[in-house]
Amino acid sequence: MRKSVLINGKKILDKISLYTYLHEQFNFAYPIGNNLDGLWDVLSHNQSLKRITIIHSSVLKNNLNEYAISFLELLSSLQEKRNIELIIYEGKRNETN
Repeated sequence: MRKSVLINGKKILDKISLYTYLHEQFNFAYPIGNNLDGLWDVLSHNQSLKRITIIHSSVLKNNLNEYAISFLELLSSLQEKRNIELIIYEGKRNETN
């Protein structure tokens, strides 16, 4: 798994594409299941992950609605538990978050 991961909200259209995209971005060694519990299990036990950056989070929220909120809450909890740097931008990186 990578130390730093960039998540582009424009690449995520629905729950299926979310998990496909996360698998590619995080470079998971094995399938994690298409659910937040599986994602939490893998991410919370990974010691190499240090930073997650999300760009175009407004698009992610628009496409996934309430599921996006749950996903972002999971990442926030991960930040607290593992002291991972979590950076979220509504648009591109050079825009204010």
